[in-house]
Amino acid sequence: MKSRLFIVHGYQAHPQNHWFEWLCQQFPAINSHIVALPSSHMPSLLEWQQALQQAIGDVDEQTYIVAHSLGCVATLHFLSQQASSARLGGLLLVAGFAEKLALLPELDEFNQYDLPWAFLQNISLQTTVLLSEDDTDVLPAATARLSQHLQAALIRLQGYGHFTQQDGCVVLPEAKQWLAQTLQANT
Repeated sequence: MKSRLFIVHGYQAHPQNHWFEWLCQQFPAINSHIVALPSSHMPSLLEWQQALQQAIGDVDEQTYIVAHSLGCVATLHFLSQQASSARLGGLLLVAGFAEKLALLPELDEFNQYDLPWAFLQNISLQTTVLLSEDDTDVLPAATARLSQHLQAALIRLQGYGHFTQQDGCVVLPEAKQWLAQTLQANT
């Protein structure tokens, strides 16, 4: 079975933003998709879950997901609905969070109840979280707490801001390296 890569964008973003297309282009042999989530300026958890289910469906060890910002918690909600035996090949969460953010109360719907952390800790063969110490949209402490909840590897970077075009982030070599290593480890 051929590997599948899904990139999940965040709040106020779309598939052509940031480093998403660049990452897909780095792996031409993989069936890659950037999931277009509806109403990214006024996101709905239910609508995003439906879009993720339609785009990804059931996950398996040939499925890899890279999510950014609000796309991280949306992805975790989606994964929490998978079968108890489901396993991803890999999960990379970039500038993610799974808690209410004081600066973005409009996103509280995505964090109004607890996620099944024990289940999510085991859904992926390899889970890694990236944060940038100078992120002012999602504070690094929130991303670090996400890593702790998932018992995931945490990579701390400098100078990426919120990993957006506005921060000058149009390529993300650390994501490319992670995916290359994860794919190799799983073959």
